Amino acid sequence: MAYRGFAKITPAKQHLATVARCYVGLLVLLLLMSVTNVNAAKKGSVKQSTPIKMIKIGVLAVRGADRTYEMWRPTAEHLTKKVPGYHFSIVPLTNDSMEYSVRYKEVDFVLTNPASYASLEASYGLSRIATLKNRRMQGSYIQFGSVIFTNAKRDDINSLIDLKGKSFMAVHANAFGGWWMALHALLQQGVNPKQDFSELKFAGFPQDKIVYAVKEGR
Repeated sequence: MAYRGFAKITPAKQHLATVARCYVGLLVLLLLMSVTNVNAAKKGSVKQSTPIKMIKIGVLAVRGADRTYEMWRPTAEHLTKKVPGYHFSIVPLTNDSMEYSVRYKEVDFVLTNPASYASLEASYGLSRIATLKNRRMQGSYIQFGSVIFTNAKRDDINSLIDLKGKSFMAVHANAFGGWWMALHALLQQGVNPKQDFSELKFAGFPQDKIVYAVKEGR
């Protein structure tokens, strides 16, 4: 007996419906398992990918920031390629900013002169890991020094004693090669800058500014 709009369910249809429900249930279970596996894979990939750590190398920029980048950026790029998980960058520093950057931990490594290192070691416990040999046309050198020079047209200056009564320009009051070593040589020759120079100026970095000042008679 049948009714309009409905169909009577026979035993055979009941069995078919049961099979269909099991099939649909299996599909749902497999789908849920797939979603769970995808999420687990995503979480696993997040855990496996470690964040890149930024490492800053502070460099005493005796020739200025541009020249410092030119000289030392290839080293930073090489370290970045060779040390997984780290990115190295160069931070040009001056005599004034070097100690500040170390004190407030704005850099992770520093490249500086021996006197600057000794001061930073005493004040902040820095530890050296490498020393530098300067390469020049005649070879590589480990000596450190200052250069005192004058304009070739000044025939009245032929020795350090002749600097008395003259104006003098250095890099910085706390510069090692840019003042302290020259100061030591002057004092050994009996020249006291505070008393004997007509004027003492500090030009700062880059050191090239001193060369141009002497050339132009300033």
